[in-house]
Amino acid sequence: MDAFAQGIKGFGEALRRGAVTSEQATQQYLARIAQSQPKLAAFRRVRAEEALAEARALDAALSEGDDRGPLMGVPIAIKEIIAVQGLGCSVNSSLAVADLLPAEGPLVRALRAAGCVILGTTVSTEFALATINWNDPGPWNPVDAATRRLCGGSSHGSAVAVAARLCAFAVGTDTGGSVRVPAALCGVAGYKSTRGTWSTEGVFPAAPSLDSMGVLATSVADCATVANAIKPSPRALAIPLLGLRLGLLRERDGEPLDAAVQEALDDTVEWLQKAGVVVSPIEPPGAEDVAALFSRLMPAEFARVLGKERLRAGLGSLDPVTAARAAAEIDMDPAELDALRRHTAQWRRQAQAQMAGFDAWMGATTPMLPGPRNALRSLDQALQWNRRVGRHTRPVNVFDQCAISMPIPTREGFPAGLQLIGRHGEDPHLLAIAHAIEKLLHPG
Repeated sequence: MDAFAQGIKGFGEALRRGAVTSEQATQQYLARIAQSQPKLAAFRRVRAEEALAEARALDAALSEGDDRGPLMGVPIAIKEIIAVQGLGCSVNSSLAVADLLPAEGPLVRALRAAGCVILGTTVSTEFALATINWNDPGPWNPVDAATRRLCGGSSHGSAVAVAARLCAFAVGTDTGGSVRVPAALCGVAGYKSTRGTWSTEGVFPAAPSLDSMGVLATSVADCATVANAIKPSPRALAIPLLGLRLGLLRERDGEPLDAAVQEALDDTVEWLQKAGVVVSPIEPPGAEDVAALFSRLMPAEFARVLGKERLRAGLGSLDPVTAARAAAEIDMDPAELDALRRHTAQWRRQAQAQMAGFDAWMGATTPMLPGPRNALRSLDQALQWNRRVGRHTRPVNVFDQCAISMPIPTREGFPAGLQLIGRHGEDPHLLAIAHAIEKLLHPG
């Protein structure tokens, strides 16, 4: 029996009536991890003994009346670039950066205080700087047992762990889609918080002005439960679909969605309209300019995180995809970087103004389904795939909005993602909208 078949809330109810224990749930997940790790390779490190000891202690505490809330006893996973005491922080790179690695930060401490059981750390792409690495195939996407399919990244280990039911939820980071892209390609929900909602202290930075924290779970409802437990909101989760106003982001000329994704999106829009949602096509603000800004700002900030001398000396040791991104703006003048940040602030104000009159924006999370990994036969193809797969998610980080990707059905059977985008700081409202849509699309 799956202790989380009814989600995190269902587990909490069963835990409190004595139908299940945290130790039992933790044992179940650890057994699945041990069985699947040789193939799926979702985890970097697993802390089996420590996790079981923590689960037993939490069960004992609950029996004595110490109830820590909705996440008590819930076994979780943490992306490896997020420091966890006893496991450290890793960046999946041979480049020496031990002096830059952070100690455990406020978010992980908050999860511990809420009673979460940390099972281990999940794999990331190198420095979380790209959605794919060339030399490292990454974890196996569990949507297809026979063919290794692309997972996206960089929080792909977290997405695979959730999709394969190896944890109740996983924590990731999102600088340009690193939570939402793997969520879409692995068929799970992935919530990217507004930057600053959860502290990034204790996380190895990729680009500090774009980095934000996120959660991957099997449902929007579970993402909302986690978000509300870490930062409680008085807003109710229920919201009516009738009269909801969504802006449907248009595709750029010459860059259509793959046919299967377009069909899934069209079907979803039709269901929403039948439920009384008002869907209005809109032009994405400054699409080309924003894409160009991101492509310069992210590597420029990363070069300053590592230090230009260290990065220049170590480029040859990096994965080719990482190196191509990291080296792009290694010599950017500080005045030019400041100008990029000022332009970013302007785009954020424009996006906030353009959202007036809408409850949220919507569109496909990625323009494609999870294709076979071996279809990328050259480094150039891998770089092109990396650029294309995140074209819908990167603007959200530039605009400093909140967003969530949720699974939508496709006629091919492989997952696609619907991305919902909310205003800066209005995460509870976005999660309420997403939960209402989830109940429409997945009524079970």
